[in-house]
Amino acid sequence: IPKVSQPAAISSKCTKQGHETQELSLFCETCESLICVHCILSEHPPPEHKLLKIKETVSKYKPKIEELFEKTKSKSLIIDSSIDQVEQTIKDLESKFMKVQNEIIEESEKLITSIKERQKRLFEQLEEIKTQKKLKLENQLQQLQDKKGRIQNTLEFTKKTLDDVNNNNNGKAEGELQFAFFKKNMTERLHEVCKLANEDSEICENSEIELIFDFSDLKKSIEKMGEIFGYSKFTP
Repeated sequence: IPKVSQPAAISSKCTKQGHETQELSLFCETCESLICVHCILSEHPPPEHKLLKIKETVSKYKPKIEELFEKTKSKSLIIDSSIDQVEQTIKDLESKFMKVQNEIIEESEKLITSIKERQKRLFEQLEEIKTQKKLKLENQLQQLQDKKGRIQNTLEFTKKTLDDVNNNNNGKAEGELQFAFFKKNMTERLHEVCKLANEDSEICENSEIELIFDFSDLKKSIEKMGEIFGYSKFTP
C-alpha cells in the first residue's frame, strides 16, 4: 500500500488563465473544486452549478469529515489489533512448529529404540537356537567319535591277532593258540561293534536357521506413522 503524503500547501489565487489575480473564494459542489468569482460566468454558472462560500463549505462538510475521520480512526484501531494478533499468531506458529518437530523426533526415536530392542531380541533368539543346535551336534560328534574309537580298537586288536596267525611261521602253534584264546573275545567284540555301528548314526540336527520377516506391514505402518494437521480458522 503506497504511503499517503502530507497535504501540500495550496495557492489562494485561481490558476485559470486570465484569473490569476483573483482569490479562490467559492467552492463548486457540483464540480468539487475551488473557484474564483470570474469562474462563475465562464465554467460554473448557477443554477446548474451549486456554489458555496469557503466558510459555508467548511461549516457544511467539516462535521461530516470529522465523523468519517473518527470512524476511520476506529477502523485503524481494529487494524492495529489485527496486526498484533497476526504477529502473535506467527510467533505461536513458530513455537508450535518447534514443538511438533521435537515430537516427531521423539516419536521417531521411540520407534528406532523399539526396532533396536527387537533386533537385540532376534540376536538373542539366533544365539539361543545356534547354541542348542551346536550342543546337540557336539554331543553327537562326541558319541560318534567314541563309537569310532571302540570300533577302531576292536579292528586293530582283531587284525593283530589274525596277523600273528598268518605271519607266525616259526611258532605257528603259538599264534593259533593265541587266536583260539581270544576267539570268543574277538567274536563278542566284533558283534558288539557291528551292532554299535548299525545303530542310527544319522545326523541328529541340521544347520538351518531362517529369519521370517514380513517387512511389508511394518513398512506400511511406518509410511502411515503420524499425520500433521493444521486446522485453519477459516474455510476457503
